[in-house]
Amino acid sequence: MKRIFGGLLSAATVAAALAVGASGAQADSTDRLMLFSQIAPITPLCSRVPNAPIIGRVAGTTGGFSGGNQHISFVGCFPSMADCEGWRRYVAGEVGAPLRQNVCEPRF
Repeated sequence: MKRIFGGLLSAATVAAALAVGASGAQADSTDRLMLFSQIAPITPLCSRVPNAPIIGRVAGTTGGFSGGNQHISFVGCFPSMADCEGWRRYVAGEVGAPLRQNVCEPRF
């Protein structure tokens, strides 16, 4: 089952990366919701996987509405450190600096 989950996560990550585009540009003021809508579907909710032993957190800033910066964060729970690290690297690349959290660690 771990292999299936990892494969789905990898495919979702690739699809999201292609949707964002090759430039990897920081989100501007109109892209905050689009960024959330791309990352949220590939982020397994901890409430839906209560026995997942790894938790990942990425938080930073993104262009906000009216030109200001907005804080944005994502938390997900994963069956393995490798799955979490793949997710974390992708999300950290999309969320703007400075990153306030950027970690995968044991959940329990």
